[in-house]
Amino acid sequence: MTEPSNIQQELLRRISEANRHLQFYKLESDDQGRLLLDRTNPHHREWVEHDDAYERIDETETT
Repeated sequence: MTEPSNIQQELLRRISEANRHLQFYKLESDDQGRLLLDRTNPHHREWVEHDDAYERIDETETT
């Protein structure tokens, strides 16, 4: 196997550095594995309001 070139090594270093600054958090899910989003969280709200590709539990299920 050949060693990565200097360009590849530099890209990997930059990606690794950028990943250190990311903050990840775990989303809660229901019994069926559906992600539960919080409308008060601005990041979740954008996803809920602008993504019609996913069904919304509150619209499809009645309690």
